[in-house]
Amino acid sequence: MITKLKDHKQIVHLVRTKINNSNTDQIKMFKQELTGILFKEIKTTTQLLETFDKLMLLEGLEIDAKEYLRYLIYDALIDRK
Repeated sequence: MITKLKDHKQIVHLVRTKINNSNTDQIKMFKQELTGILFKEIKTTTQLLETFDKLMLLEGLEIDAKEYLRYLIYDALIDRK
């Protein structure tokens, strides 16, 4: 369950790594902006979810890229369990 997460840094690091290793053109174009958002200090689950929301709201990202980001976030959360 997401509310029981203890180390948010691991999840953020995993998502950041997946973004850096992505071969998707849209993600490559916005890689700096996306990873920049993820370097913010995150201490609570609420801050983690707000940060992921900021990734989705990044101006210029197409729907396919947003769906891919959702997949990366979901995958990072599932890997963590």
